[in-house]
Amino acid sequence: LKASAPSASIAFAAALPHRARQRAAGARRGIFGMASSARRRQAAAGAVLAIVIRLVRLCVGMETWDVAATIYADQFCFDRVEDVLLLDGACYSTMSYSNTSVAFRVRIVGFGNRGADWVVDYQEFSDDCNTPVTASSSLVVGTCVGFVGRYRGTLEVKLRSPRCTGESCSRLAVAEQNFYPLDNCQGDPIVAYRRFVPLQGECMAAHNSSQQYVVMPDTNRTRIVRTDYPGDTKCSTMNTIEYTVFGICYPLYDNKSPRSFSWTAHKVGVAVSSARRMLQLGSAHLCAMLLLVARLVVPFI
Repeated sequence: LKASAPSASIAFAAALPHRARQRAAGARRGIFGMASSARRRQAAAGAVLAIVIRLVRLCVGMETWDVAATIYADQFCFDRVEDVLLLDGACYSTMSYSNTSVAFRVRIVGFGNRGADWVVDYQEFSDDCNTPVTASSSLVVGTCVGFVGRYRGTLEVKLRSPRCTGESCSRLAVAEQNFYPLDNCQGDPIVAYRRFVPLQGECMAAHNSSQQYVVMPDTNRTRIVRTDYPGDTKCSTMNTIEYTVFGICYPLYDNKSPRSFSWTAHKVGVAVSSARRMLQLGSAHLCAMLLLVARLVVPFI
């Protein structure tokens, strides 16, 4: 009997004992239920991703880690050049440190769990961090390593949190730009388009240009001044264009997504207590791991 034909299948099932008929019916349900099972798994994966994305949004501006780098001119890290505080995942201009690359990026990939080393991923690019010119390097925190251009450096991680106190804390002000599928910044932000920039006037790589962002000292609202350097990747030309960005919703496209975007400044306030040090370290580790998971799931976060 050919089970592929519906009539043959029914006739075959009718000739079987009761338990056999039950097994045959279950097999048919299993075949036709595979698609719905896959849909359920897809929906569950989407729900988990949505939760991770929302938790990541809460982490940004609350508790996370930044990379502090001391740059040296010699191979043994004695001849100190300057100290810089870097935002994880941001695209920085290499400035005068390199003539063979335009930008570099650092990302924390090892979080020192169970006594392991903290590890920072470092890479240089020929544009705004889309085209690599060097292989990715895994740099161990606390050691003298090759860093930007021909220079060397030592790295450490600093906790950015309103509850963190002392020299080991980061006070980096950061701007978050989100894009939305609907007008008036409605709907969930489009994660693939989200980006973060530091707000202390650092030189950031952009498409065929460079930019600086500075947050104004308004206490109750977001006000950011962005300076563009068209055609200059080192923030050095006198030919600049300046914009003032507020923490409001801006329209974008009329007939396609994204239709709107917004900026938010995250400024770390004065710490009030260090009594919850272990709790804040734990939550910062969780935020860092969530960011790493989100990057694996959504490559452009």
